[in-house]
Amino acid sequence: MTITFDHQNLIHTVISSEKPIIFISRAAFITEDKNWIKRLINSSLSIKIACVKEKGEMKSTSDVLVLGSFITPYSKLPELEINRLFSFTDTFKMTGDRECENWITTIELRDSNLKMNEKIDISVIDKEHINRRLNDWIERVKNLYSEIKMWLPLNYLLEIGTQTTLFEEMMQRFNIDPIQMDTATIYFKKKHIMSLKPKGLWIIGANGRIDILTKKGGHMLVDKADQFEPPRWHIYKQNDYSIGKPFTNQEFLNIIELY
Repeated sequence: MTITFDHQNLIHTVISSEKPIIFISRAAFITEDKNWIKRLINSSLSIKIACVKEKGEMKSTSDVLVLGSFITPYSKLPELEINRLFSFTDTFKMTGDRECENWITTIELRDSNLKMNEKIDISVIDKEHINRRLNDWIERVKNLYSEIKMWLPLNYLLEIGTQTTLFEEMMQRFNIDPIQMDTATIYFKKKHIMSLKPKGLWIIGANGRIDILTKKGGHMLVDKADQFEPPRWHIYKQNDYSIGKPFTNQEFLNIIELY
């Protein structure tokens, strides 16, 4: 999700029924001003999370993120890597979370002095985004198994195998419970020759990885597509990202012939 601030819109508010957790990953200052560092050095984001009931705010927590603190001598472009997680810090025990009817998250851009043609884009990840990615991952893996099943020659069989648990760091950050992912097993004349096991979704430079395991070694499938885009599966030798090929029907047949 991207929150855009300009000279007319400096406050972004979201109401949710669950206690919010947000991860601010990046800030991009869209400007033609070459003196952007001086302009951005004192700008900040105020993040407030409040528990509210019908009669008003019950409790809240807030923090300030100074954008200038993320500017380094290596910052050649007005794009700042922030990577900060914000969640509710309950310093007041007088009100239990169950008493909160809603949660209000307010992000305000301060001391920006944006001109008419300028804006600051803030990249934000929230729990809803993480759940969307997980659901998309489950669906992509399921569709891949179905496609491979159609590619199999005579005397080969694909069966859904024992489930594997997925509980990655991003899920833990957002208090999302572990999920179960299907694995797949390929047989030749009832002999087990190959297993496919989802390895992880949050892979650097990719949109998920599935390991192909055999007694003689293995390969890995990596989705090179952007998030929520149609998958572009590539196949690599195990733990070697240097040389990969598009994962096609023929490429798969070449692999199973090895085993």
